[in-house]
Amino acid sequence: MHTVLSRANAILAYTVSVAGFLTFFCFLSTVFLDYRADATLNTVKVVV
Repeated sequence: MHTVLSRANAILAYTVSVAGFLTFFCFLSTVFLDYRADATLNTVKVVV
């Protein structure tokens, strides 16, 4: 039988591995998106 510490270590290692995979997947899903946008700014005559 495995000890509680050994089981906790395995669960923690699995959790960290899954979190790392999800982080990398989120990075891959957003790294190639183009965030540039066209912007136009119209001004009126300013009277002081």
